[in-house]
Amino acid sequence: MTALSPGHVTISAGGGVADVIVYAVPGPNPTLPNGTILWSVPGDGSGVAQILPAVPSATGIADVFAVQSSGNVQAVTSDGIASWTANVGTQSQKIPDFQGGLVIADNSQTVQRLDGMTGQISWAYTLANPCGPPGGFFQPLGQTDCSGDGYIPVALHTDGTVFVIDGDQVIGIDPATGTAKFNVQLDHSTDSSTCQGSGFYCTPSSSDNFPIIGQMIIAGDGYAYVPYLFEVDQETKGPYYCDDYDEINDHFRMLRVGPSGDSSKIVIRDWRLWGLASCWDDFWGSQGADPLINAGTPNQPHSYNFGTQIANGSAGVIFSWREEPLDRNGDGIGNGTYNNRLTAISASGIDRDVIVNIPDKQPQSDPWWEIRPVLQKEDGTVYGTLTHSDVDTAGGTAGADIFRPIG
Repeated sequence: MTALSPGHVTISAGGGVADVIVYAVPGPNPTLPNGTILWSVPGDGSGVAQILPAVPSATGIADVFAVQSSGNVQAVTSDGIASWTANVGTQSQKIPDFQGGLVIADNSQTVQRLDGMTGQISWAYTLANPCGPPGGFFQPLGQTDCSGDGYIPVALHTDGTVFVIDGDQVIGIDPATGTAKFNVQLDHSTDSSTCQGSGFYCTPSSSDNFPIIGQMIIAGDGYAYVPYLFEVDQETKGPYYCDDYDEINDHFRMLRVGPSGDSSKIVIRDWRLWGLASCWDDFWGSQGADPLINAGTPNQPHSYNFGTQIANGSAGVIFSWREEPLDRNGDGIGNGTYNNRLTAISASGIDRDVIVNIPDKQPQSDPWWEIRPVLQKEDGTVYGTLTHSDVDTAGGTAGADIFRPIG
């Protein structure tokens, strides 16, 4: 289109209206100024909530996916053509796969894939255990731990395998059929009590629960890394109400799973938390009960927060987490001192484990202070964010995230 002079004009034809910008570009091979809008794609009027890059593939047509606030998704090509539109709802996580399509995970129990060429649902997988909030050390049976962002935990492999956490299992979904091609079992948390003697004040009991699960990612070595925590509580009660031996063992693990289903479990930490209580006298005596004494090694730490993890080049992950040392009575040392740790984990186990000590941002008694690794430089330096509740010597506002080297 040519015009008499540069400028902005509105063209009307019938009931249609279009805005046109005319540029003065001389020469036989004109080029538009940098920053010129080449094309735009109208949405549905609800506003664009997210733009997701599509992975180039012979089985996909989009270059980007435009997610509308209404829940509509448009597959947009590099020349500005919206090839298809599909509604996936607003309460879902959208993840481009490596076959040109889009994987959708909701906040209940369904994972589905949109075909990259048509936008139609090519398959849907239903979890046996729907999403639910975390339950402390005991994730209820029948409920998947969806504590991260409220959606089903999903990670995509470059070969198309869709990794999903379903209750106490890591499932690998075949991208072609939408069926499970493998599952890897996680350890359960258990709680049991037995009685000695007549057990007048004791009723034997037992419970079985799913573990608590952290952030799952696919690392550069092609394996999924899944941190999880389970607890084994074994309590023995005597004939009196205050005779009690209670041993609680917490086990912190990193599950490593390949796209073919091969797996290994890496020990991060094991803790023994509690111990022995006994009576000076029987139930009707005047002395009461002895205080609870830690039967394990003093100052055993206790995990408090899983944190996040990033890929450590092609050698596994760098995992952030937080622990609180306990004294012999099971109380926090120093009014709640928290150690923030960075742990490098690979196929060989733990390669490096350090406490992150940043003096100008070390509010040790602040349980909400935490580190989150974001990226790693070529020299191995890890950069991340520090969430702090106090104004620090380097500046910043209370509660802000500070980006800086962390390890």
